[in-house]
Amino acid sequence: MSEAHLVIAGAGGHARSLVSLLRANKLEPKAIVDAHAAPGEMIMGIAVVTSINHLNLEDEINTILAIGDNALRKTKANDLKAQCYTLPLTHPSSFIDETALLGCASQIFAGAYVGPLAEVGQFAIINTHAVIEHEASVGAFSHVAVGAKLLGRTRIGESCFIGAGAVIKDGRSICDGVTVGANSFVNKSIDEPGVYVGSPARKLNR
Repeated sequence: MSEAHLVIAGAGGHARSLVSLLRANKLEPKAIVDAHAAPGEMIMGIAVVTSINHLNLEDEINTILAIGDNALRKTKANDLKAQCYTLPLTHPSSFIDETALLGCASQIFAGAYVGPLAEVGQFAIINTHAVIEHEASVGAFSHVAVGAKLLGRTRIGESCFIGAGAVIKDGRSICDGVTVGANSFVNKSIDEPGVYVGSPARKLNR
């Protein structure tokens, strides 16, 4: 695929991390597309435009989603469908075991570890220095934040957010739609969606 075809969707903070990830793989996006772009806006030397119509590209565009919010990322992926870049993106400094499975359009950032027989779902984000240990799985559209650790045989459902520095004890499972707060410790399986914080993690009542 030509580098000229790569376009990033979303100009929030995650876009900066994604530009760095792409450049580490010798890829340079043509532009960043965001409906709220300011005139003349640039991010790390890349033009930010409000629509792909401003790019005047005749060939197919492959869009990479720079959207940290799980629900928004899922909505955008469904909207774009065939336009999305489908290969997993892995930083050269990450470690991906040869038996691990990476879903389409997943993003594995610098220093992350994905261990033996681990699975990462489609459009999931494994952020900087996160650890996905042996036989653990991360559901589609989930986000494992900076430095979070999923110990062996853990199961994380779809559209979950595991906060920075959080630890999920080995063998535990977390259902779809759960947020685990930063630096929390999950020592029991979670079977009800919601926000869980603390050590041990407990559900916030809202």
